[in-house]
Amino acid sequence: MTLAGASAVLLMAGFIIAMGVAIWSDATRYEIPDTLSIALVLGGMAGLGLATGNVWLVLAHVGLAAVVFIIGAVLFVLGVWEGGDVKLMAAISLWLGGKLLGSYVLLTALLGGVLALLLLGLRRWRPDRRWPLPLLVHLCRPEEPGIPYGVALGLAGIALSGRMFEVVFGWSAPWAGLGH
Repeated sequence: MTLAGASAVLLMAGFIIAMGVAIWSDATRYEIPDTLSIALVLGGMAGLGLATGNVWLVLAHVGLAAVVFIIGAVLFVLGVWEGGDVKLMAAISLWLGGKLLGSYVLLTALLGGVLALLLLGLRRWRPDRRWPLPLLVHLCRPEEPGIPYGVALGLAGIALSGRMFEVVFGWSAPWAGLGH
């Protein structure tokens, strides 16, 4: 395996692991650690810089992430989003770039809608506390009105990861063609 190939595998694994951590953290604690978003931003900038060698492309991705962050901050002030969701979406946007951002927003909205409907139904059902899946019991607490939107953000990031590495980084993932 070449150095570039090994770098691609490490970056992809790091991105997918970070998405998994975001999903788990938001589902279990309704919180996305700031350190995770910071690590994603730094990893995305370093990976994009090393993969392309194009400083202007890195700056364009950082600029796009800043715009996403500003829009998210407005949604935070309006009470629509939580702060962790804003930071995570901005960090993921840095990795995706403009070519995939529209697909990411659409997929996140669809997954978020499915998650909201699922939780609304499950919260009405109120599973027994002795149920074998404590995470599901945790998510179904009627006193918790929120939706762990980091789950939708992370799942959409994972779903687009193959296309991201193909379109943005120029590397093909084995599953990159599945989203066409």
